[in-house]
Amino acid sequence: MDSPEHTRKVLELIQEYIPDVEVVNDISAEIQLQIPTSAAEKFKDFFVALDNNIERLQLITYSISVTTLEEVFLRVARGEEGSASRAFSSIDLLANQTGPR
Repeated sequence: MDSPEHTRKVLELIQEYIPDVEVVNDISAEIQLQIPTSAAEKFKDFFVALDNNIERLQLITYSISVTTLEEVFLRVARGEEGSASRAFSSIDLLANQTGPR
């Protein structure tokens, strides 16, 4: 599913647990989000909720990664404020292209 409505539904769930989530990319069936590592204490409840809603949200899979040192250097080079002191995790969500079955 590839629509602003789909992205909105996914973000609504995530923002219940992690209000500071930021959309990095929303291309085709993949949504890439950035969440502050400072929200780590909410990750467990968030991932339980995501797992419980994966079919309703028409997601196939998701993955999470932590900011690499290279990404931190790129932020510093771009002059992003506080980029050296803030750590982020990235969540990639892959949506079902065909919709519900």
